[in-house]
Amino acid sequence: MVKLLDNFFTKFLFKFMKGIRKSIENDFRSGSLNVLGQANRKDLKPIPPTKKELEMFEQNISDNIKGVTDEMSKRIRLEIRDSILNNETNLQLSKRLDKIFNGKNPTRFKYEDRLKLIARTERTNVLNASGLKTAKRIGFKYKYLDMVNDERTSEISKAFNKKYGTPEQAIPINEEFKITLNGKTYGGQAPSFHPNDRDILRYLFSKPKK
Repeated sequence: MVKLLDNFFTKFLFKFMKGIRKSIENDFRSGSLNVLGQANRKDLKPIPPTKKELEMFEQNISDNIKGVTDEMSKRIRLEIRDSILNNETNLQLSKRLDKIFNGKNPTRFKYEDRLKLIARTERTNVLNASGLKTAKRIGFKYKYLDMVNDERTSEISKAFNKKYGTPEQAIPINEEFKITLNGKTYGGQAPSFHPNDRDILRYLFSKPKK
């Protein structure tokens, strides 16, 4: 059973990752196109990711997904162990596992939500990395944050938006955004600054006066 579980999660991760490279390439292209659109430079082609950039994004996503599958695998092993210790039948064991995979408790939804969170966060990373690379290449000088404001928006994003959310609050393109919230510091060249961060960079050739 343990070997079967290991094979299951290995195949799951491999199958999931097969489509990741194409998604990264598409998002990288979108990020570059968005910035070219801001600059009204339809004469330029979007910048493709380098091999090193692709490998970096793939590794980040793989590490995050593996963390979820490892946790799920651990939970299944514990259910199998408890079932054996209780001398349960295969049907009883099946019901235990059914609770994990078929949503008869919150576990299944937690795993699904975490995978979706990873997807959203990593897409933000790719879009902004591509956009920033393109912006520097075509000569933008300043950047600010465009916040996605909905029920998922965190207090961290709101704090960033308060400090950097308008053209007047733009900072030089090579500087880092930085805030401190509840005693913890967040920041960097570009979002994402935390899990589920969906904020996007906007760019300026010159900074308007306040």
